[in-house]
Amino acid sequence: MSDDDQDALFPGFAAFRDDGSSRFYRSLLPAFGTPQKTSAEITVRLSRVLFDVAREAARRPSKMSLEDLLHWHAGIFKTTFPIEAGQLRTAQTQFGVRWREGGELQGRLVSGSDPGLIRAELRTTFAAYNAERERCAPGQRSARETAIAAASLYADILRTHPFDDGNLRGAFPALQGALVSLGGRTVDFLDALTEHDEALGWALRPDAENRTALPFAELLIARMQRSGNPATEE
Repeated sequence: MSDDDQDALFPGFAAFRDDGSSRFYRSLLPAFGTPQKTSAEITVRLSRVLFDVAREAARRPSKMSLEDLLHWHAGIFKTTFPIEAGQLRTAQTQFGVRWREGGELQGRLVSGSDPGLIRAELRTTFAAYNAERERCAPGQRSARETAIAAASLYADILRTHPFDDGNLRGAFPALQGALVSLGGRTVDFLDALTEHDEALGWALRPDAENRTALPFAELLIARMQRSGNPATEE
């Protein structure tokens, strides 16, 4: 990334704000001691990570791992929350998901993985992505195959919920890197935040027999078809 691009913002995060009850709502460090300064710093650092991951994936399909996920999370949050940045959670957690079914909005609390299983589950998740990456060259994979594999990686990370906070932002580089590595392009959800949450909810819902990444994969295909996303441009 050039010096001119250091503070470029990846589309869709400039207006993002943590909820007041979130651990990463406001840094205790004086330099970022308001919610606004905290959010602005995190957004700039997240954007740098996203641009770097996307450009590296554009040069060659990226092999990804648990260690990469920890590195991204640390890079995003180390200036605002240095103790928690890049550290897997050690306590049980729950998070809310929502999806639309039969025209009705459904919502549930879902438990993240047992802390003792997080590392093993994430290694399995990244192994599945890497196997798909090695299966064929990017140009030999359909848009649907690309979207399903990237959606599955993203959803599996979020279902594990490895961090105390910042899980979506920590997993977002994996989504972008997978899309580009597998033959697609980066996406944003600037005007589709509700669609993002509800489509992703299908992949995170608690009743595993009805869980599917297909709605989110279809959303990814639609977003990839949009023009003008600069994330992998030199």
